[in-house]
Amino acid sequence: MAELIIQTGIRHGRVAEVVKSSNASLSIGRGFDNDLVLVDPYIAQNQLCFKQRDGDWFVDIVDETNSILINGQVIVDNTQVQSGDRLRVGRTSLMIYFDNHQVEPTRKLLLSGWLHHDNLGLTLPMLILLGVCLLDAGIDFLQVSASYEWKEYTFYSLISALIIVVWAAIWSIAGRLLRHEHHFSSQLLITSVAAGVYTLLEPIDRYAEYATNSMLVSEIFGIFFILVVLVGLLKFNLMFATNIIRSTTTALVVSVGAIIFLYTINYLEQADYSSRPEYSSVLKAPFAHISGDSTIDEYFQTLEGEFEQLELEYNNTNL
Repeated sequence: MAELIIQTGIRHGRVAEVVKSSNASLSIGRGFDNDLVLVDPYIAQNQLCFKQRDGDWFVDIVDETNSILINGQVIVDNTQVQSGDRLRVGRTSLMIYFDNHQVEPTRKLLLSGWLHHDNLGLTLPMLILLGVCLLDAGIDFLQVSASYEWKEYTFYSLISALIIVVWAAIWSIAGRLLRHEHHFSSQLLITSVAAGVYTLLEPIDRYAEYATNSMLVSEIFGIFFILVVLVGLLKFNLMFATNIIRSTTTALVVSVGAIIFLYTINYLEQADYSSRPEYSSVLKAPFAHISGDSTIDEYFQTLEGEFEQLELEYNNTNL
C-alpha cells in the first residue's frame, strides 16, 4: 500500500517541504484542520481530499469555486492521480509522489566538506581578497605606469574590493532565501579567486593585439577570457546558493546572454559614420616597466638640458 506524499516548494534551488498521508487520506485547504495548510487566498478552507481506494489514490474536490489542474488539465471529482503528477490549486503548485517514487541519483560535491559547509571563516577569503587587490594594483603599475601614484592605485584597489564583497553578499542573500544557508565566506572566496584569475588573464588581449596588429583578435581574446571566468564564477555561485541541477549549463547561458546584451548595447550606441580611422593603438608591447621609463615631464627636461648643452657648445665654437 503506497503512501501519498505532497511536496511544496518545488522550484529548483529551494528547500522542499513534504507532507505524508495518514489513515489512507490527506486533506488540503486554508483551514488549520487540514493535513496540509496552504496560505493562499484562492484556496478554500477545505479545498480537496486525497483518498485511497483499492490501492490507488483519488482526489475528491470539496470546493469547486476555482478549478483544480493536474499536469495542466482541469480535473473533475474522483480523479485518479499518479506519482509525479503536478497539482495546481489556486495559485499554488504542488507535486504528488508515492513513497516508492525513484529520486535522482546523489550528486557529488565538487568542493570538500569544510569549504561547502562554510567552516573556513573569513580569514582565508579576506587574505585572498587582499592579495587580489595587490595583484591588480601591481599589474596596472607594471604595465602602464612610469611613476608610482600610490593614492590612485589604493583607491582603485578599494573599489575593486568593494565590488567583490558586494557580489559575494548578493549571492549570500540569495542562498539565505533559497536554501536557508548564506555561505558568505565561500562566496567571497570564490569571487576573489575569479577576480584574481581575470586580473592575470586580462592583459593577454593587448599582447595579442600587439602581436597581430588586429583589434578583432584582441576583442575575441577579451570576450573569451571574460566568458571563461564568468561561467566559472556563476557556476560556483549557483552551487552554493541554489540546488540547480545543471549549474554549468545555466551559468553558460546566462554568461553568453549577458555578453551579447552588453555588446549589442555598445554597438547600438556607436555612430553610423565616423571620419576617424580605426587602427590598433598598441604601438609598444605592454611589458612590465622595470626601469628606464620616465614621465613626459622628465623627458622634456632631458630635451631642454640637451638643447642648452648644444647651444653652449655652439657659442664656444663661434668664439
